[in-house]
Amino acid sequence: MRPVPHLNRQKSLAIEEANLRGVSSELAAKYKIHRTTLYRWVKGQVAIKAARPTKTFAVDTKRGPAITYPELEKRLLEWVTAMRRNRSKCVTTECLMIMGARFKPRLLSDRSERAALEYLRRFRLRNRLSVRRITHRGTKQRSEMENVASAFGASMRWSTENNSIVSIFSGHSKYDHV
Repeated sequence: MRPVPHLNRQKSLAIEEANLRGVSSELAAKYKIHRTTLYRWVKGQVAIKAARPTKTFAVDTKRGPAITYPELEKRLLEWVTAMRRNRSKCVTTECLMIMGARFKPRLLSDRSERAALEYLRRFRLRNRLSVRRITHRGTKQRSEMENVASAFGASMRWSTENNSIVSIFSGHSKYDHV
């Protein structure tokens, strides 16, 4: 059976003894821990002493960098949630890029394409979103007319999005593939 973890009060006593006499195997054996655990406690002594003595842990978390565009992230997350309500619609990175440019034009104008893609990758990680890819089961054959109609629709949609969103930026030719 696993032994009960040490309380912060016991850790503080061990840290004080380690500061006075030094870290040794005998001192670690006295508290029924390994010597490397004692080193770890001494290293985190500020957090352990600041924590409640009746608890077994000391919170020592570090916050990440601030989000650059918090209002953009909120709107993008709402849009992704709305799009994913209908499971047949997938949200790709290109879709996020286009909607990001629509919601916050500076996303593309102030950054390179690679930087914008990295921002969207970190956005997906922060919000635990997966990359959705369009897949089909192959159970239904499409007619020739459906293929022509979908190709025409895709080209018209690309033309509309390219002319209305991305082309307002200088140097928009590098975003032609979006």
